[in-house]
Amino acid sequence: MAKKRSRRRAKGPGIVSTLRDPKKVRVAYIIAGFALVFGGSLGFGASRCGESSPGQRGAAETRPSDIITTIEDHEITYYEYGREQDSMRRNIDASGDGAILRPPEFWAEENYGVLRRMIDMEYFDIRSRDAGIEISEDKIEERYQEYRNILLPPSVNIEDRSLLERISDAFASVKEDKAFSESLKRIDPTLTPSRLRSIIEQELFAQEFIAGLQARMEQEIIGELSNEANILREEIIGGKDFGEAAQERSDHQTTSGIGGFLPMVRHTDTSLPGQIINSAFSLPIDEVSLPIIVTQPDFFGVWLLKVTSRKEASGDEWLEAREEIGLRLLDERRQQVEQGIIEMSEEGTITVSEEEKINEYEEADIKIIYLKAEDPMGRVTQHVYEDQDTMAIVINDPQLRAIHHSVNQEWELAAVSYYEALERNAGFFDPELDNQYAIDMREANLRYLLAYMWTTRAFSSESEWLQAIWQQFQADPDAFAGAFPSTPENIKEEQQGYYVLALANLDRAIEFEEMQPWSRLARAQIDLAREHVSTRLIDDLATAHEYSSNDPELINRVLSSLNQLVAIDDRALEAAEDIRPETWIDPVYPETEMGITLEEIDAPFFDLIDTTETPEIPADELTFESPAELEISEVDEETSEEPEEAVDDTEIIPGEIDEEPVEDLDEPVVEVEDNPDSETPAWLPIVPVPEAPGPLTQELRDRVEELRDEIQMSVDIINARRQAAEQQRQAMQQQQFELPPPDEPPSAEAEDLLSEEDATEATDE
Repeated sequence: MAKKRSRRRAKGPGIVSTLRDPKKVRVAYIIAGFALVFGGSLGFGASRCGESSPGQRGAAETRPSDIITTIEDHEITYYEYGREQDSMRRNIDASGDGAILRPPEFWAEENYGVLRRMIDMEYFDIRSRDAGIEISEDKIEERYQEYRNILLPPSVNIEDRSLLERISDAFASVKEDKAFSESLKRIDPTLTPSRLRSIIEQELFAQEFIAGLQARMEQEIIGELSNEANILREEIIGGKDFGEAAQERSDHQTTSGIGGFLPMVRHTDTSLPGQIINSAFSLPIDEVSLPIIVTQPDFFGVWLLKVTSRKEASGDEWLEAREEIGLRLLDERRQQVEQGIIEMSEEGTITVSEEEKINEYEEADIKIIYLKAEDPMGRVTQHVYEDQDTMAIVINDPQLRAIHHSVNQEWELAAVSYYEALERNAGFFDPELDNQYAIDMREANLRYLLAYMWTTRAFSSESEWLQAIWQQFQADPDAFAGAFPSTPENIKEEQQGYYVLALANLDRAIEFEEMQPWSRLARAQIDLAREHVSTRLIDDLATAHEYSSNDPELINRVLSSLNQLVAIDDRALEAAEDIRPETWIDPVYPETEMGITLEEIDAPFFDLIDTTETPEIPADELTFESPAELEISEVDEETSEEPEEAVDDTEIIPGEIDEEPVEDLDEPVVEVEDNPDSETPAWLPIVPVPEAPGPLTQELRDRVEELRDEIQMSVDIINARRQAAEQQRQAMQQQQFELPPPDEPPSAEAEDLLSEEDATEATDE
């Protein structure tokens, strides 16, 4: 039996934009599902209900190959997934964010997000039915009519129509139903009125289930805070100073720093919840209140209160002030009537009640401790997250399964799934269809995503280290003699192996894609991360720019990379005492000198796919159709009686490079780790950190600066277009509200840039 595989997750913040905290990403998908459940209008893309009961499919309706995912006994078919995927793409295309080219990882994450939301909706369907939640047809019909009125709003309210008009409406209902169906199809070509009802039912199930969870979590949170408040109250009664306790424990930002003290509180004070105001004028002085539970959103939590002094409406002082307060309030009330702020009473008189005079006079000095309650939706999300991990969820599509593992930072499982997708893709070749080009393009995409995953993995260990160092630095700025330490060498060396895995896959993708910009840019960014400056790096950035189509995201990434290249060269020039070389010799990449090939990198992962053993899986683990996950578990956790045999007798020491080139590339040179307790995977290449090549020649530096200036001009033109478009949009909005157009024209710089571009286009023509 395979042992349960332990999960290692990076806890640190991302260093680059590609790095995600896995739990936050997973939770983000669940929260996105909540937003679609509780959100605005017509969120049809969230559900995958068919015409029958949600999630239920008979064996006669679908074949196993048609099913992309199962969750318990619910099935999601490729057809249903494709329908939601098309809806997602239409929404993105209609977003108008100006993006022309989107990186493959964008679509991969969006595609996984579609599946994740569909799984979440199936989860809500299963759990709500298990909880015995029932949705009446009246509720479904009410929501259905809300959507119908949004798409086909009536010109006259139904209750204002005459009987004759209502009879006429009945005869026209067929025509209206047709118009409504057409409106739905404009939103989603696959959307029908009956499918809309199924979607509404599933959304209502989810809403009821989440609302029940939220109420339960609120009670749980309040119970914990009440216990904490009772303990704190006993400490204060036992002698602990209330002000000291407030400084240590209170979440009330205004008063926690001054011991919870809040003077001159009145009945009309709106900065405190009503329960606290009432207690301030009823609690005996110097007595600590029992925990006061407040459920108002702005004050949600548990409070403790102590009244230190109070001015009450009694005695001679009150009698002297009473008449003056009444006259003042009458005068203020009269001015409000004259200004139209309030209306005169029906009797035509202005009066001030005795209670109003008392409320104006009385005040109290209090001390408070506020134990703020956390947002219960956080616990709801965590509950859903943990509960889903106890369910049997099977993702049959290897590429989506790979993204699922990447989100959870289960790198080995993600890699095996990607290689299974590569193997499956290669099996699609059909000589009669001559579909080799399509197969090559899909492999290029998979290779790019593999490289993206390994690049993200390269930063995960550094992220953990960086977070620990940053916390230490914040606690003691002098801990590192005022200088933030650089990344340790052992982390840098481990990163090199992941960089090599990524680079080998990017090289393969570039072979297929030729001039496709994203792979070129990704390879350039890895070279920059290694500070491995070469003509290949400059060429990749130039190619990415050439084929950027002036896409804002891509062109800004290229510009950022060029600025990073200039900074690296400036440091190299400073180290060389401002002397540039006469000629440039490209440095040899360590992985090239060591003879590491793509075939050697691929082999371990393809071997893991070939296993046929199916060990037992713990019930609380996500299971997958492919046995690859089980084989990985054995590699990670089980130790063999016989030590693993290294594929090469020559030990490769990090930091050293063989002086003689590798002649026989059939001999694997990737070192296999012998120590079974080591966290370094056996398939990770041991590659030394490349040495800095020194400054560029003046010719290459001039080329880099010329390219940077050209790209900067493109970025300025894009920004000028955005400015002009935004001003045009604002002018149109003002015209709609019958306001004069703005006096401010596009800036002179924007007009100059646009005029220059027009002149360039005319010259080209």
